[in-house]
Amino acid sequence: MAHKISDRQLKDMLVNWVDLNKDLRNLKENDLQRLLRFERDGKNRHTLIRRIYTRYSKMRSKRELDEILKTSPVKTPEKKTAAPKKKTVAKKKVAKKKVAKKKAAVKKKATAKQDPPGN
Repeated sequence: MAHKISDRQLKDMLVNWVDLNKDLRNLKENDLQRLLRFERDGKNRHTLIRRIYTRYSKMRSKRELDEILKTSPVKTPEKKTAAPKKKTVAKKKVAKKKVAKKKAAVKKKATAKQDPPGN
């Protein structure tokens, strides 16, 4: 609400839960503090106090975060590139065995070409 809310209007919001919830989202921080004070000094209903405080706390934390974000320099997030995967010891052993098998097969083919059967 753009205009200043009177004490009478704030006290009327405390009459029942429905009115409180309907109007609570439209109040500013200072109005919520006044409303909290009225309830504590009046009927002191813990459920209403908790509801008003929860709304006040949410508004205050949002304002504080906005202030922090306004004062901090804007940074663009850096793209993370995936690092090349390192081979584990087991994978290295398997790779070495494959290489050894290929070399043995090539060597066997080379010796078979040099010594044709039947000579």
